[in-house]
Amino acid sequence: MNTNNDEKLVYVKLLQSQMVGYLDKDNRTTMTTVPMLVALLGWSEGTRSNKRVEVSLNGLKEKGYINFESTKKVFVVEINNLDNNEEHIVSVDWKSSGVKFKGFTKIYYSVIDNLLEDKYFTLYAYAEYRTMKTHQYRICYAEWALILNCRERQAFDIVNDSKVIVKVSNGFDSDTKRRETIEYKSSMTKAEV
Repeated sequence: MNTNNDEKLVYVKLLQSQMVGYLDKDNRTTMTTVPMLVALLGWSEGTRSNKRVEVSLNGLKEKGYINFESTKKVFVVEINNLDNNEEHIVSVDWKSSGVKFKGFTKIYYSVIDNLLEDKYFTLYAYAEYRTMKTHQYRICYAEWALILNCRERQAFDIVNDSKVIVKVSNGFDSDTKRRETIEYKSSMTKAEV
């Protein structure tokens, strides 16, 4: 929840690589290197990308998602189990009760490689997370700004320029005489999954 886009991408790549790593009954582990993660992410090789991975790894470690001893050469990363039922309530300006987050978003491995650019992973994951069985959750730009960790205007640009989510509707409420908050969904079809 409190991770940035790079941290989410590194975490997903660690989860993918743990399939060939070591497993124990409590936590999963994998052996990796910073250059290997850079390559898996499709980022250009070099100091800048290595630094992005190292910052993301350290951020995930500080937030309790993973553990490791060092990022020198080959190192072992322990991927901690997460509580599926843990709730997080984030205070926001636009809602009196705050926004409640709980559970996880199911994202197919086959889709992940299409989400490695810009903030596509976060956009896709949040739109999928907010998709409900009975209706589509409406997401305002203030909420996108919270999720993307940026200003509202910047969130507007990121969302509108995205190729991984699309606007479903933003009708007009005749009672309030205001435009309704926009609904979003993933633009990736099951064929791409």
